[in-house]
Amino acid sequence: MYAELQKSYYGCYMVTTLLTRSEFKTYAPIIVIDMSQQNDNLKTSTLDLGIEFEADIEFPPFTSAYCLILHDQIITYNPFNGEVRVL
Repeated sequence: MYAELQKSYYGCYMVTTLLTRSEFKTYAPIIVIDMSQQNDNLKTSTLDLGIEFEADIEFPPFTSAYCLILHDQIITYNPFNGEVRVL
């Protein structure tokens, strides 16, 4: 999905990734979830996505996880109270 995201999101067919497969696995284990192919008729409320990670070894101290959400609607999110507003 890391390489396929360019095809899906940008519509390009000549995919050029910034990292090789081994570099990706070693330095940047990015998880891509493409939810763009869902049926719009079934979406009657907000979409909740929960992610849990399991690893063979413990994550190093001070490991950070980030989330990037690409969406075609402008929204604001307040992390202090969890409020999401559509602008």
